[in-house]
Amino acid sequence: MLLGSATTEGPAVRVGDDALDREGLESAAAAVAARIRGAGAVAVHGEASLGTVVAVVGGLLAGVPVVPVPADSGPGERRHIVRDSGAELWLGRFQEGADLPTVPVDPAERSSLTPPNRRPRPPR
Repeated sequence: MLLGSATTEGPAVRVGDDALDREGLESAAAAVAARIRGAGAVAVHGEASLGTVVAVVGGLLAGVPVVPVPADSGPGERRHIVRDSGAELWLGRFQEGADLPTVPVDPAERSSLTPPNRRPRPPR
């Protein structure tokens, strides 16, 4: 399923059967960035999903360091990584051991926030 606007460019990112075009990725990530801007660091469950991609790009847009937590980590390891990293927020679905405020990430969410310093696309 391709989320975002109908374009002939194709997806900017694909994870399994799910994909986002460039506009969809930027807009979903901007929605995350607006909610986390100013955080010292955020953590995200490092699974292969559009939600993870949107969370990481949102962190980059907000200028916030993103700590990927391995998808196969257990609660104790997650707790250790989160504590040592200084992460203040958990992006995505709640995971046991990630004892932080949780910020939901929805790849279908859109924001009108324009990413700062966006470079124009080169002509094709």
